[in-house]
Amino acid sequence: LPRHFSQEALLRKLDAEGFAACYDFVHLPVDFTTGRCFGHAIVNFVRASEARSALVRLPKIAHFAGQNIVVEWCASNQGLASLLGRYRSSAVMDNEAPGAYKPVFLSAGIPAPFPTLRYFATMCTMSSFAAPSQLEHADSMLMAEGVFLQRCAQRRRL
Repeated sequence: LPRHFSQEALLRKLDAEGFAACYDFVHLPVDFTTGRCFGHAIVNFVRASEARSALVRLPKIAHFAGQNIVVEWCASNQGLASLLGRYRSSAVMDNEAPGAYKPVFLSAGIPAPFPTLRYFATMCTMSSFAAPSQLEHADSMLMAEGVFLQRCAQRRRL
């Protein structure tokens, strides 16, 4: 992505390309010193079919200032639970960080408050596709908050 690109511009572009309400997490990492993006973004699509569609369609139609967009499937931090776990305690979520630099959580295509640990725990216990490593990470995060969620991991292992 072009270095001058903003997260808001990325959201508008995704929606304009037909992906409105198809994603639930977007983060455009930004250099806090310069205010410019690093040239990549993290987008979590709600369904695998939408992610596959983005892999095919975005490189063909999304050109910004003469630059082609490269779209890749990332093996690490797949899924909303993993991304929420990763960014929940990230420095970018600090109250001092500008809102435009923070990841965006969306519900039905509408930006929503970043989920609480309780919401995250519910996702883990109900998710049929969370990886055991994600659940173990969720358990350790919740234990650090004084909440024990051992049953979450046990249910997933059954």
